[in-house]
Amino acid sequence: MTDMIPPLHKVQNALYSTSLSSDSLITVVLLHGNSSSAEVWQHQLQSDSLSRFSLVALDLPGHGGSHRDTGYSVPEVVETLKENIGVYKKVVVVGHSLGGHLADRPGFSKSHGSIGRFRRTFR
Repeated sequence: MTDMIPPLHKVQNALYSTSLSSDSLITVVLLHGNSSSAEVWQHQLQSDSLSRFSLVALDLPGHGGSHRDTGYSVPEVVETLKENIGVYKKVVVVGHSLGGHLADRPGFSKSHGSIGRFRRTFR
């Protein structure tokens, strides 16, 4: 029997809704860095220029409002993310720091129907 993975705490913009996750709507999932929370994405969530996208920022396990009794190893967090993101049909994942590292893990982007990802390093 598989343990149920608890849902992650999330904050979203006005367009976001799990019922709106359709073949035509792209959901942009925002993942924060270590020792942070989904609140770091507030400017993006409130941005007029991004209001045409369904945006959702997730609190990683043990961060913000998410459960603290889940596993914290990279493979465990990736599995938790895959379960939580799997409800969306078309996904673009944007990650900062740890969030970007998790989204870049092998097999992650192919596991939940993502339509793309990009990586940019600033020096």
